[in-house]
Amino acid sequence: INPSVPAVFSYHHICHNNTQRVCFRDENYFCICQQDHYRAECFMLDIEHDFCYKCLSGGKCLQGDLEDPNDFICLCPSCHQGHQCEFSMQAFGFTLD
Repeated sequence: INPSVPAVFSYHHICHNNTQRVCFRDENYFCICQQDHYRAECFMLDIEHDFCYKCLSGGKCLQGDLEDPNDFICLCPSCHQGHQCEFSMQAFGFTLD
């Protein structure tokens, strides 16, 4: 990595080298990997202002427009899904008996 190039420009490699990764963040950016995992689309992130508390099951809430309380996304933990991480998939399973 070239120290004269901002780190965010190297974040495409994170998506390209790890096809299981959907999103990631650092102290300055929140990045979403595109479906083809060729690029990352990164947005400025202000930890002090962008977090909200609307997600369930330990999901991380990221606020979009600070003026619109309904503009948020939840990053759900493993085995949870839904707009607010309200659905658990932990009760579902199968065996190979």
